[in-house]
Amino acid sequence: MEVFEKMITLDFHFKGKVQLPCDRCLEPVDIDLDFSENLLVKLVPMIEEPEEEDNLWVVSENTYELDVFHFVYECLTLALPLRVVHPDDASGKSTCNPEIIKKLEELTPGETQREVIDPRWEALKNIKQS
Repeated sequence: MEVFEKMITLDFHFKGKVQLPCDRCLEPVDIDLDFSENLLVKLVPMIEEPEEEDNLWVVSENTYELDVFHFVYECLTLALPLRVVHPDDASGKSTCNPEIIKKLEELTPGETQREVIDPRWEALKNIKQS
């Protein structure tokens, strides 16, 4: 934290592990986090409503307390991957639970199942093409 006459700089460093369910097999996956963020707080003499942008907050110089909970929450949430899956091993195979992967493959429709189309939908498909 650096304090200037009209500005405060808050530097955050996040390091740790988060355990999330795998999107493929639902088994726990450890996600490593290690990143930094900073927040600039500008102090102004008079302000009716505090302003918050991405990494810049404008607050009254009479403010004696800053609640950074939502800032930290947003930083951590945005650092998580959109798709959480177990990493592949050295040979390129998934390290997900093999029983679940086998069950998913059994339940995935094959080419013959995909080709069968309800006749009502087939008529709509012809309308789209003309």
